[in-house]
Amino acid sequence: MRDRLVSRTVSRHDSGLFSTGYRYDRNGNPEARSDSRLGHEYFSYDPVGRLLAHTCPEGRVTRFIQDAAGNQLLTQIRAQDDSPQGWWREGELHGVRYLFDRAGNLRRQSDRQGNHRQLRWDGNHRLRGTRDRQHTTEYGYDAAGRRVFKRNAQETTWFWWDGDALLGEVTRPNSTPGLPDTAAADPDDAGAAARRKQAARTLWPAIQEYVYRPGSFIPFALLPDRTQPDARIHYYHNDLNGCPLRLTDSDGNITWEAQYHAWGGVKRLTQQVHNPLRFQGQYYDKETGLHYNRYRYYNPHSGSFISQDPIGLLDGLNLYSYVPNPLGWIDPLGLDSCALGKNMGARKGDGMANHHLIPEELIKDRNFKGLFDRLKKFGWDGDGASNGMFLPGSKALSDKIGLPGHWSNHNQYTGAIRNKLTQLASQANRLSDTQLALGIKNIQNWAKEGLENGVFRVDSNTGRLI
Repeated sequence: MRDRLVSRTVSRHDSGLFSTGYRYDRNGNPEARSDSRLGHEYFSYDPVGRLLAHTCPEGRVTRFIQDAAGNQLLTQIRAQDDSPQGWWREGELHGVRYLFDRAGNLRRQSDRQGNHRQLRWDGNHRLRGTRDRQHTTEYGYDAAGRRVFKRNAQETTWFWWDGDALLGEVTRPNSTPGLPDTAAADPDDAGAAARRKQAARTLWPAIQEYVYRPGSFIPFALLPDRTQPDARIHYYHNDLNGCPLRLTDSDGNITWEAQYHAWGGVKRLTQQVHNPLRFQGQYYDKETGLHYNRYRYYNPHSGSFISQDPIGLLDGLNLYSYVPNPLGWIDPLGLDSCALGKNMGARKGDGMANHHLIPEELIKDRNFKGLFDRLKKFGWDGDGASNGMFLPGSKALSDKIGLPGHWSNHNQYTGAIRNKLTQLASQANRLSDTQLALGIKNIQNWAKEGLENGVFRVDSNTGRLI
């Protein structure tokens, strides 16, 4: 299989600093990772590509038990009456107990050591506050639903955005004069939002900025607070899924390094610089251990979100699911392929999955940036219905309707589409906009017909597209 990373070495003055190597199974899933500093790890999967077990560098094996919908956290409904307060859903995983309300939002979390956390949500299912023995934290959002601040009794952290990507942050004591007012935190209050925005400009010189690789949520560089002495740029070195493994400064010194549990919780951390970025699109909140994931909050302890998919189109099976396996899949917005499903008119509960005919990773590939930037100028949308097709989300449904299954990565299919795009991109300078659009349409038609007629390879045991 082409275009898979198998090794990477970082050197300084011809001397190796660290290296990472990968090995894949026959379905393209990463099954081994060898890191010169962090050790060897191994991963195994079930026939549909979901992570079954992880062996850490110390040799300990963690197995992940899931139901048919991919839930690790198994819950049951408790009801006293039909009122919102009299109905809840609860479950336990690895010694932590979770309680969800009728809207599907996590309301309470407790462990066997007597630690309790309560969570408060607004009418739009946005997390507005958390409280435990040590912290009481409030969260505020803008009109687009992006988190713009979090505040506890001592300090406030402000966030700046570029579209859906976190651009930067700054934290200041609440006693600092001239801070933006968080008292009126209603994102629909335009006047309060304007006043906060104006006051926030005074904080701009002290912002810690994040720079990403073009067209992606993969972090490239961290630019620290410019008001501090000896402020240096730090560079990210990421895993296959874009999650930071370490940062180095311009001299090659390691300034941040993390070893993770399989689902993204930090197991061991060494840091000289503040880096809260985790899986793509995720920001670590130290007060809760949760990861803010743009539209939702992710819990690395359970490998799932703490509220339901806000669009509700993820195959109708598991509205809390993150991804089938965290090393080979990403969900930087906390929505999976819901935008595509919404545009295609997906029906909740029918068992069908939303498949991009031209995969998202190719649309974001820097080799095709010029091609897709040009297409987008006259309205082409990678999440548009014309770039989508429904494929069965289970083996049983795949067997029934005779189409390839879609529930894990499909590197061979992606490679075939990449070849077609490469041919088109080589001719793009000689094509009119109309001809370019027709070229894309021809690739989409070729892909759809190939899926319907058995052109692309599938797993011989499960029928999954590979």
